[in-house]
Amino acid sequence: MNYKKVLLFAFSALVLIGFLSGVSAALSVKIYLSNESNISGSAYPLNATLTSEAVANVGNVTFYYQPVSYAHNETWALIGRSSNNVTPNQTWFNITWDTTAITAWNYTLNVTSWNYNPSGGDINATNSSSGYLGVTVDNTPPTVAVYGTSPTAYANGTSIKTAATFANNLTLSVYVNDTRIGMTNASVNAHCFINVNGGLNHSVPMIKFSRWSGWCNSSNINITDLTDGNKTINIYVNDTLTNLLNNTLVVQIDTTSPTATATCSPTTINAGDTFPCTCSGTDATSGLNTNTGTSTSGSVTSTSSTGAFTYTCTTADWGGLTTSATDTYSVTQIPNTGGSTTSPSERVHSWTKITPGAATIMKDFNAETGIKEIQIEVNNEAQNVKITVTKYSGRPANVSVSKTGKVYQYLRIETQNLADKLKNATVEFKVAKSWAESNGLGKEEVAVSKFDEVGKKWNQLDTTYVSEDSAYYYYDVAMNSFSYFAISEKAVVSGGDEETGANDTSSGNETRSGEISNWWWALTAVVVIVAISYYIRKKK
Repeated sequence: MNYKKVLLFAFSALVLIGFLSGVSAALSVKIYLSNESNISGSAYPLNATLTSEAVANVGNVTFYYQPVSYAHNETWALIGRSSNNVTPNQTWFNITWDTTAITAWNYTLNVTSWNYNPSGGDINATNSSSGYLGVTVDNTPPTVAVYGTSPTAYANGTSIKTAATFANNLTLSVYVNDTRIGMTNASVNAHCFINVNGGLNHSVPMIKFSRWSGWCNSSNINITDLTDGNKTINIYVNDTLTNLLNNTLVVQIDTTSPTATATCSPTTINAGDTFPCTCSGTDATSGLNTNTGTSTSGSVTSTSSTGAFTYTCTTADWGGLTTSATDTYSVTQIPNTGGSTTSPSERVHSWTKITPGAATIMKDFNAETGIKEIQIEVNNEAQNVKITVTKYSGRPANVSVSKTGKVYQYLRIETQNLADKLKNATVEFKVAKSWAESNGLGKEEVAVSKFDEVGKKWNQLDTTYVSEDSAYYYYDVAMNSFSYFAISEKAVVSGGDEETGANDTSSGNETRSGEISNWWWALTAVVVIVAISYYIRKKK
């Protein structure tokens, strides 16, 4: 046996083992990162440390990654290589990893150290002796939807506070959803941190449906000191132990009611005219949402009903605040034009029999007739009685003389089978307050006049004010016959005037003027005879 050759081979083997041992020790490296970490960002730091003592010849460290589903002998993607060794015996190497382009997923990291020979020798590499490290990359923040009352979520600029519903506190319900990592590990409670306009942070615990979704609900986020206008709400939510979502929502605080303006012009119109009122408003904060007009007449388009009415304008802003304003207007009959009406309207009552001793009442007149009711009494039984009330929008054609002054209403009351049996009658007339006011008349300055069809003149009747309501004045007039009537301003009574203040003695459609005239002449004759008799006796 050649002992020299054996000894030489053994020595060479020992040298080689020693060399390889030294290299292996020098190239042992470990990633400084916890297993199962969650990472994200454009510059996530990766650090590695050498775990051997022979570190003088290590030039740099290289980092790799691959999806966890890959086998470790498959291709690794390069993350980056640290800078060359710049200090003697350097043991700490680091780089930054831009993960923003990496699909959110679970990955395995690996690290390799490189031996550097300053004299220009070969570069050797050895895989990390520490094994492989699992990490999760997640650059997708959770999504949030903010609600006041579900199911409608707030959008940027939504008006969320009104004086009526949110006087001191803001109610928010924040739904959080994360389809990647989830909000936190299962053992850690998640929170939302809510900050309104730079104020205090409100920590709101999350009610979790799962690791990936939950609600942060609060009704005591104080906003008492906030002024009207746009405010920023910042909502912070942890999606993992290391990542934080900052979601910004711009909301609008609105505690000021809008303005409302109801305008009726002109304030007095004729039946059938264009509706005179309009509704408008403004709001300086959230803006005007709706404006709606209503009228006590029941319509904001038709003016067929006469009387005094109130128009109400109601406005609402986008914050839910409302306000109202009112104006008044009146609708009257078409004024007297000196000619007859083209379309008079009638109201007829009929009775088979009316007996003495009790008043018979006729009601249910349309508002525009100017009559509330008629009461009649008979001195003898009357059969097949009919009373017809006709209202006119101008002077009736059969009336040759217009009523002087301001006229509210022309009308006619005529009867059948009643005149010679009528004991007395009381008619209650009605006048719209709005007409009186617009014509500058007080309630005592209204009178009813009856047309004398024989004398062709208007006789003003004793007109007694009896009551009023919010829309009308009411007057009683006693009479013993019927004809054409005019409701108008009261005339100044003086001797020789055409219109005289008197009890009802004028003729109607079933006139008794002939009877009255005969009685007058009989009375005159009696007076003359008595005077002559007295004179003759005195002469004797």
